[in-house]
Amino acid sequence: MPVSADGIYLDLEDEYRDLARCLDSVEGDQWQLPTGFKDWNIYDQLCHLCISEETAQRAMVAPEVFRSEAQEQMQRGGPPPDWKRDIIPSYGRFTGPDLLASWRALCGQNLAHLQALPTGTRIPWYGPDMKPASLATARLMETWAHGQGVFDALCLRRGATRRLRHICWLGYKTFAWSFMTHGLAVPQTSVALKLTGPEGECWRWGDENADETLSGSAIEFCWVVAQCRHPDDTALACSGEVGRQWLRIAQCFAGQPAWGPGPGQRPINAPRQEFA
Repeated sequence: MPVSADGIYLDLEDEYRDLARCLDSVEGDQWQLPTGFKDWNIYDQLCHLCISEETAQRAMVAPEVFRSEAQEQMQRGGPPPDWKRDIIPSYGRFTGPDLLASWRALCGQNLAHLQALPTGTRIPWYGPDMKPASLATARLMETWAHGQGVFDALCLRRGATRRLRHICWLGYKTFAWSFMTHGLAVPQTSVALKLTGPEGECWRWGDENADETLSGSAIEFCWVVAQCRHPDDTALACSGEVGRQWLRIAQCFAGQPAWGPGPGQRPINAPRQEFA
């Protein structure tokens, strides 16, 4: 399901806008509400998004600086830095509203940078270099995933949108990566993905004659591959063991191997108000 570069940029802008509208309602002590992601609160989630946007901007406008920093991190070795302890505190000087204003500005700048880059440009990242549209897809996924923690903390239910298909595609494309990053052999068994979109449409990736099929709702698949929910808390169905193993380790983002929440830790059916 290819999309045009213009399409992903418009969708990324909408994803930024929806999360910004939600964060506009956060006041006072609400910035400290736990989000269900690690031990992070709403303020921590927004700090992470600010830092990620700053990193993406550096990769676009100063790629050699980014490459040097990334190489230094790899050569340093050892365990990765603890975000809560080592990185997020650098933003402690900001109030919540100031942090939100900073993030909004970064999002606007990065959209402009992305749209100005020639289509064939290769942007360095942690792993293979990416084209601008691929970086935009990654930014949309991360904004949506960390945004889920914000919505959970505020007991809000956001609707599914067609923007989810970008995350579904990313989740499907990172099938092999999910196994490799956890030090596992990539299965030779083929798994097709058959999902129901927000308007009842069928989104499908993979060979229709694949050995196994993973099916269910698009938003539940996105929750699992972005590690916002445990697969046992969804109605996702797998026709074979490889698909079930994939869901247990699915990771559609770069970096160290990560594990999502345990069963019931971020329940889907908790009481929530609709986010209009």
